[in-house]
Amino acid sequence: AVECRDISIGHRDGKPLFRHLDLTLPEGKVTSLLGVNGSGKSTLIKTICGFIPPAGGEIFIAGRPLHAYSREEMARTVAADLDAVHVSEYGLLALYSPSDVKTLVAKYKPADLPPVAVFGDGTLRAALDAELRVLANAPTPAAPSMAKAIDLYLTKIERGEEVEPVALTTDTHKEEFLRTQQHKLAKSRTRRANAESRK
Repeated sequence: AVECRDISIGHRDGKPLFRHLDLTLPEGKVTSLLGVNGSGKSTLIKTICGFIPPAGGEIFIAGRPLHAYSREEMARTVAADLDAVHVSEYGLLALYSPSDVKTLVAKYKPADLPPVAVFGDGTLRAALDAELRVLANAPTPAAPSMAKAIDLYLTKIERGEEVEPVALTTDTHKEEFLRTQQHKLAKSRTRRANAESRK
């Protein structure tokens, strides 16, 4: 089990993303973490894994404080987690990086895996090269986040609609969407930097 006691993590504009968070992830259970883009999901996971130190509070893995684990022990702990995964019990796997694809196909035959949802073109390429069945992907104009891509997939399943496999194509609408998002992000960073320099 993983237990977070009174942790505060991450910072946006000088304020923690989470304060005084108590969270227990029970052993043997699947836990989903959902939130809008930029809400702190990745920061929370990176903190729990020890990649980012918490600003306050303590994290325990298997009853032992996170800071008591060496990097080697953490690597073995995280790698061993895949041994307990029974992929046949899942209807869809979410993959966020080419290394996720590599890890998965090193452990399982592609034919034994359920369909996957992928984030990013690099992950999509890796999944298709590994002959995985990709049925959802993000970011796209229709699905700017992985949560939205999976929601669209589940909606089609619920309606009994056939879900077509995702193919790697040149999509001018998607490329324009991504350029627009990158431009907005760059403008936001510039505004923040300017605001900080005025302080």
